[in-house]
Amino acid sequence: MKDYAFFQRAGYVSVWIGRLSSDEELDSYLNMTPQFEKEFGFKLNEADMPETTVEPEAVPATALVDGFSWSKSYRDGVIEAASALGYDTANTMVVFHNFKYDPTDVNVQHSTKLVFLGAFPFS
Repeated sequence: MKDYAFFQRAGYVSVWIGRLSSDEELDSYLNMTPQFEKEFGFKLNEADMPETTVEPEAVPATALVDGFSWSKSYRDGVIEAASALGYDTANTMVVFHNFKYDPTDVNVQHSTKLVFLGAFPFS
């Protein structure tokens, strides 16, 4: 399992999308259990946690990404990647800033609660 610092890169965001039932489920997934860490192969840094959202119902990916810091600089890439993976709508998004995750550097589990969309430049 890689350390969080392995993927830290200024000027990039790494984005995950999916459908979780509640903020509590997301909190448990990220903070209370090591499930996210095991699924994506890196240790989280409690001092540098991601921005997150869980909406009550599925909404267009555009509506999810627009709520994040500096999203105008990376929203088009996120929307395109979400659509390509069949996530035109979702209710959950997780965004790590100054982080360039690369799944080829770790062992990613086949079945995950969230789907990695990509690492996108931002400004």
